[in-house]
Amino acid sequence: MASRLAELPGVEKVGLSGWPVQTGGANIGKIQVGNGPVEIQGPYTFHADADWFGVMGIPLVEGRMFRPEDTWSVAIVNQQFARHYYGGRSAVGESILVWDKKVEIIGVAGGIRMRDVREAVRPAVFSVNGGRLEAAVTMRLSPGASAAALAGPVRRLMADQFPGLRLDNIRMQEDLIRAQTVRERLVAALSGFFGAVALALAGIGLYGVLAHAVARRTREIAVRMALGARAMRVAARVVRELMGPLVAGTAAGFAAGRAAEAGLRGFLFEASASDAAVIVPVLEALAVTGVLAAAVPVGRAVRIDPARALRMD
Repeated sequence: MASRLAELPGVEKVGLSGWPVQTGGANIGKIQVGNGPVEIQGPYTFHADADWFGVMGIPLVEGRMFRPEDTWSVAIVNQQFARHYYGGRSAVGESILVWDKKVEIIGVAGGIRMRDVREAVRPAVFSVNGGRLEAAVTMRLSPGASAAALAGPVRRLMADQFPGLRLDNIRMQEDLIRAQTVRERLVAALSGFFGAVALALAGIGLYGVLAHAVARRTREIAVRMALGARAMRVAARVVRELMGPLVAGTAAGFAAGRAAEAGLRGFLFEASASDAAVIVPVLEALAVTGVLAAAVPVGRAVRIDPARALRMD
């Protein structure tokens, strides 16, 4: 079935596993490592084939991947399992008991959050996905391929070639993750809205301060221009009045963000006040707001007619 699905246009790789990750499902294994105690609530036990690791982008850190001739007597563990049970030693070649069956560790793979996005990466044991009555088929699509357009061909292939198998549903991995972060995305949207309102009010306030400063200093600017001051120099003096509150406000905002970072992590998934993906857009938004707030007052300042301004004074 997996090989036939891999032949569909728009499909790069197809892998099989016991269930889709990030759906809340988990199988906690009974395990014994070496002469250690038997753990009833041990690591996750998960069934997968070799192609599933490639589909999910999970790297092989040590050892080898599953082969077609492999049976239930071999297993792959993740890095968290190797660190937890073997410390600095290599786990490859070691034997463990999983559900009272002796298996040999043939490889160590990277870690992955199995059940949901909020849990820490836990130790896990992967065994060969063979002979199971229920399985998750995970497909990696080619760039530009549409999941919605591919759903029809997948269902037709299943109905025509494998009438004995029932396709339960088709979901995108992104949708599974988004379903778990509804609260975080709602808080982020509300925070973004109020942040945009605050930024707009700050921009209006900066505009008012600069416009008042230009009107108050019209005579001074007229005298400077009458004595030969260039428009760029006049504009620079006006902009310098903007930079003080802008820089002070930005520094205070980032300091407050760092102070509130620990509390925000409970509302915004893995939010960090030192993340470049957060800081750079904020700085860009502040810079654009400052430019827009200063554009009209600076334009008025450089267009002052010295003779007319001094006559009116």
